[in-house]
Amino acid sequence: MPLRKRFLPLLLALPLLAAAPDDTVTSSLDRFRYQPKRIRVGEVAHYVKSNLDGSKPTRVSIYVAAPDKLEVAKVEKGVIDAAWVRAGFNWHLFTADRIDAAVINLDGSVEERVSLDVDRKAGAVHIQIGDRTGSAPWGHLPFHIYNFDFTSLNFAWRHLDDPKATFEIGVMDPTFQAEGEPFVYRGIAKIEYVGEEKLHGKPCRKYRISGPGIGGTTGTIWADRKGDWLEKIEIPFPDNPDWNSFRLELEGIETMTPEGWKKFIADSLAKANAKS
Repeated sequence: MPLRKRFLPLLLALPLLAAAPDDTVTSSLDRFRYQPKRIRVGEVAHYVKSNLDGSKPTRVSIYVAAPDKLEVAKVEKGVIDAAWVRAGFNWHLFTADRIDAAVINLDGSVEERVSLDVDRKAGAVHIQIGDRTGSAPWGHLPFHIYNFDFTSLNFAWRHLDDPKATFEIGVMDPTFQAEGEPFVYRGIAKIEYVGEEKLHGKPCRKYRISGPGIGGTTGTIWADRKGDWLEKIEIPFPDNPDWNSFRLELEGIETMTPEGWKKFIADSLAKANAKS
């Protein structure tokens, strides 16, 4: 698989946003209230990403490096580098405000590949992938990158003021096209509470997600009532052309030191490339 295509699913989160000059920009920021006690530095949430039928499974691990910073690592079997993303968050806007994305090689060396930033006066997100640059305006706050496996939405979810109230998010994504803009605003996705359901032995709130932000399809989100990480997401629209749909399912949670996190990535990369 080409490196850029494999790498993009983890390279993106939300840049720092402010009210764009276009008065058509809408907002659901009033649905969120920052709750710092619900953030535990050092916590790692391990997920399995796959198609809806469970095919093409890949582990995605999310590390809380600070109250306003996540690191995400993705290690795939037989791939000689690990995708590594650092996402800073702005808790006034409930989205990430800075992204630096790199790959970590088997020898431990790091290669920076992608940066993402905003022009607040223009109301546009700017992205640089190697020598290629592009930009796109946003249409709703907060917005999240679907191709980032909705990681920033996952981290913001615990700050919902009323978890049963309907809200909307904007969705932005890379285009995976060799020509034209590399990054676009897809549109709004509506999220509605639909009831209670037990999943993995946990009491969860169940939600419907729908709209142009996810390709005009309808999916499902389960949120653990007693925890802070989303339990599962299922959407019949892929967040990357290497998949035909999207499932993200929580595998486990643990705590790591910064040194332990670095060792985890190195050990996972070595294991993924070990000869059987």
